[in-house]
Amino acid sequence: MIKIEQKYEQIAVKINSNGISGSGCIIQPNNSDYTFIFTAKHCLTESDIIDNAKISITYSNFADTKPIVIHQVLLDNELDIAVIQIDKLTEIELSKFTNPQKDLPIQLFGFPHLLKGESQILSGKISFRNENHSDVEFSNTQFTFDKSTPDTIKGFSGSGIFHENSENISIVGILTTLKAPDGAYNTVCAFHISVFDKLIISNGLPSLFEDYFDEIISDYSFSFTSYNSDLEKHYLTRSIDDIFNSALQSPKNIWINGEPGVGKTLLINRNLKLGHQNFIPIDLTTSPKDNIEEYFQIIKKEIINQKEIEKPVENGNIYDNIALNLEKITNQELLIISVDEVPIKNEEIFSAFLSGFIKISEKFSNTTKGLNQIKWIVSTRINPYNYIKELNDCLINKEKAVKHFHFKKLELWTNEELNSLISLLEKNLNFCVSSNTKQKMIDISNGIPNTIKRVIELILIDKCSIETAIETVKREYV
Repeated sequence: MIKIEQKYEQIAVKINSNGISGSGCIIQPNNSDYTFIFTAKHCLTESDIIDNAKISITYSNFADTKPIVIHQVLLDNELDIAVIQIDKLTEIELSKFTNPQKDLPIQLFGFPHLLKGESQILSGKISFRNENHSDVEFSNTQFTFDKSTPDTIKGFSGSGIFHENSENISIVGILTTLKAPDGAYNTVCAFHISVFDKLIISNGLPSLFEDYFDEIISDYSFSFTSYNSDLEKHYLTRSIDDIFNSALQSPKNIWINGEPGVGKTLLINRNLKLGHQNFIPIDLTTSPKDNIEEYFQIIKKEIINQKEIEKPVENGNIYDNIALNLEKITNQELLIISVDEVPIKNEEIFSAFLSGFIKISEKFSNTTKGLNQIKWIVSTRINPYNYIKELNDCLINKEKAVKHFHFKKLELWTNEELNSLISLLEKNLNFCVSSNTKQKMIDISNGIPNTIKRVIELILIDKCSIETAIETVKREYV
């Protein structure tokens, strides 16, 4: 995996133009013919006249050995911004952008003169923003005690301002000048990418923010709920994964609840398989029954079939029956039974399911004298803790519930997590969506990641536009 520092180096350049020097940031648009370098205009010229032949660009990504060929240089008549259009640089991914927001943590990567050509990363945050630019406040602009901020910041002009997110970087803006000429406040000014986009459009080139699906990869594994190795690259690891794996180390059973589509099944299957756990997956989603014992009959049948028990135990009540069959297939190793989408509708049904799982565990433990272990992992849409609070009339069941189960709620995804998921799919499936489209996808999701995946799935299956896919998903999830 490429380190985050290498990602900065891949898209940063040093610029020299007729004795003037500075930094630049490589931008890869949705185009197979060219690449952009964004920089400050004063890094190229002190007027509105530029000689392309006198521009020298040093590119540190030596994997691309082709000389940089300049197509044209675009200078803004009023703002201190410039765009250099060059032959496409191979091995550069489509650029990702983040809208600047106050207090957004950012990184600056460029080539200050003081370090004589060496690169430098500075950390800071956005302290102010308006329509066209943001003020970025740094805490470590001083490299030495005997150099002022204006001296130490020279050469950084034209550098990219970045936001780090889940081992990826997205571009926020381009540094152009100090906020105060004397370097007060340790603050610089950066123009937003949208300002550069206007310059590009005014010169007859396509916007950076157009959606691009022309070369999307037809890989449907991202939409699977049953985990396999192909899905791992599309899986966004979250804090709940660590919480779940910690709970696995406990002797208690696990009960997970969350909204449909929030990722319960995938969370369980993925972490159990990666942990090489011995487990039996059972899905009750499409098995509506009239009473609780019929559901446990399904569980029994799945255990017998999946473990190929040749002479299953059939006598006794259903709970003892399941426990005795489990005894046949455990050999002093932990066996996990994962029961997905248990249909809890009220307190009575919850108590019946809870009692059934506990009866099986207690019978199994007594029969095997504690030598073998089983663990239940149960998932439901309804939060069972709401019913536990109402079990005051049955204190024994309430105590057993807390004694035997960890109860974990799978929360709705945050906007940042959904944004990271979209970025991950963009990278893996080779497409790009504008910031506006990305926000529309997040807005319709209501915190459910499966809606995001469904939008992309529709584009692949129906060959429809992103707008049509979003509208379709809005209707599906009403």
